[in-house]
Amino acid sequence: MDHPLPGNVVNVLRTNFCLFIGLLLFPHGGPALADEANGAPRTVVEALIDGPSELRVTRAGIYWKNIANAKPGRHEGRNEPTYVDDQPWKPRWKDASKDRGADTSDVRSIALDPDKLQFELFAVGSTHGGTGIEKRRAITVKKVGDELSVLIPDPEGGSKWYRFALVHYTGPTPFPLVLGSGAGSASPASTAPGDSKTTPSPAVSPEAAELVKANRSNLVFVTTPDGAGSGFVAAYGTGTFLITNAHVAAGAKGAMFKTLDGTQVQIGAPAAAVGHDIFLMALAPGGAPLPVMTGVDENASIGDAVVVLGNAEGAGVINTLTGKIVGLGPNLVEVDAAFQPGNSGSPIIHLKTGKVIGVATYLTIRKYDGATKEAVKDPIVRRFGYRLDSVKTWQPVNWQGFHAQAMEMEAVEELTNDLVAFLRDLGKNGKVSRGAHTNPLIKTRIDQWLDARSKRLSPRDAAMADQSMLSFLKVTCQSDITAAQARITYDYFQRQLADQQRERAEIAGVFSKIIENLRP
Repeated sequence: MDHPLPGNVVNVLRTNFCLFIGLLLFPHGGPALADEANGAPRTVVEALIDGPSELRVTRAGIYWKNIANAKPGRHEGRNEPTYVDDQPWKPRWKDASKDRGADTSDVRSIALDPDKLQFELFAVGSTHGGTGIEKRRAITVKKVGDELSVLIPDPEGGSKWYRFALVHYTGPTPFPLVLGSGAGSASPASTAPGDSKTTPSPAVSPEAAELVKANRSNLVFVTTPDGAGSGFVAAYGTGTFLITNAHVAAGAKGAMFKTLDGTQVQIGAPAAAVGHDIFLMALAPGGAPLPVMTGVDENASIGDAVVVLGNAEGAGVINTLTGKIVGLGPNLVEVDAAFQPGNSGSPIIHLKTGKVIGVATYLTIRKYDGATKEAVKDPIVRRFGYRLDSVKTWQPVNWQGFHAQAMEMEAVEELTNDLVAFLRDLGKNGKVSRGAHTNPLIKTRIDQWLDARSKRLSPRDAAMADQSMLSFLKVTCQSDITAAQARITYDYFQRQLADQQRERAEIAGVFSKIIENLRP
């Protein structure tokens, strides 16, 4: 059952919160891995998948066909909804008594034309609402009779959240069923029968091709149980090191490090850079590691050609992404080489000298004008790497402690996302759906609040119940941050925690405004 908040609170949320959410999540265009807005009408679907499942699209709506293993949303006792444009939908199955096995759900009514849809994959990962595309078996999209079939094989172990869009297409047929941009693990460049058009691959310069050939043993695939990244072997300071991002290392518990020629890299003592998202591991001397440029300000210039070499989208293939330097900062270099998810930890190489000037780290997508705060028609994408030559201090790393702090930060960020999701739920229509918010830190209190609101309460008692609930959420915004501050010791995570603290303060401020409007 849905339980609305009073109209004055809904108005506060509607007038202030939509812009707040955009600025909170990406205050400066924010780090992101995929752009989800290209202007075309679309329906976004997100579901927890464990095993082969098929979403069918009809003119009446969408429904699930489970093929084997757990049904969508079901995994190890969990019963998560499918989200359709952020609205939870709990499919009703023909055999509701079983969580696994072949079955078909009811139809979720939505106006879609299966003959005029394209598929675009946004994210595959361990958390609802996450970013990035973890490597999984390719999704197959095709027409089956009058229906569109989106088959998610997911034969790998464990469940994953898949988020994708069904994008309305108004052009002539035939047309590609799968959008190339951000398609990730979806089936490659699927086209309708008779479509002979192909998209040419970007040209690779002779210098870039020669760099790959000469550095096969220096380019490293980082493969983890939950994803993939890149790294490289470089001569840095007085030693030889395997270098990647700190955020790649944070998720690298149980990781395998292999070079392009298949050799497993034996790593030594690790360290994390202070003030930078860079991580290195000592290697035995030998070979011809990549050289690192010192004095990037003096030896490289804006406009100089660069190439990023790395494991794009975790596909296990080295890509050569060429571009140029478009900005230099004290700790960062900005390039227009179009690196993608999976390229994190790749070397940014100055083509003229063949030296590494930075480590590909993140991209930002600016969807709002900084002056007017209005949405922009064409989001601006910028790509950054951290400079190696500007690192002044390295922190020795204990793997167990590093990964423990990584897990604590992941829990902090997950709660931030869940608090934002709760506010977004309120901001749409003032209603909260039971079962839509499952984080154990807030679920019990939300359920108690919904139970109270389901009773016949006087306006005063209803307002007091709302105030109590929102006061709890306001306190929750800071309690785990305070606890983490006593345990987080690595600079990389301390900087992440500081960012989370600022975001939580903004969220707490929104809760305070809502509480003020609920006073009886």
